[in-house]
Amino acid sequence: MQLIAGMAVLSIFLVVTLVSFPYASAQTSDTNHRCFFHKYHDICDKIKPTLTITSPSNHDTVNGPSVTITGSATDAQSGIKKVQMSIDGHGWNLVSTTNGDWSVTKNMGRGPHIVEVRAIDWAHNINLAHVVFKVTP
Repeated sequence: MQLIAGMAVLSIFLVVTLVSFPYASAQTSDTNHRCFFHKYHDICDKIKPTLTITSPSNHDTVNGPSVTITGSATDAQSGIKKVQMSIDGHGWNLVSTTNGDWSVTKNMGRGPHIVEVRAIDWAHNINLAHVVFKVTP
């Protein structure tokens, strides 16, 4: 009886642990295979997310000061953890935490600007994109 009771406690502990931490992640020692635990099984994802900046186009001239930057980030294997944007190298700001389209409107000064965007999936793969454009008054 004691052995069966102990097994029941262990089973309950394992179920609670798995339910409590459905997105625990860990990177294996092989940097080509990034694995994470998702709802009862491991997923190894070594593919970068797909990332595009749809507007403005590279080398565009846009009317400012209000500029809308749009794009899309998707990841079929582990999903998008976050999309971040940096304008003219001034730090990274959160843009989105889901697969799909995103849009940000910023007031920008006159002249050339560089916008960098990075998409990070749950397996910690990163893809980068950038666009260079000019803002006119």
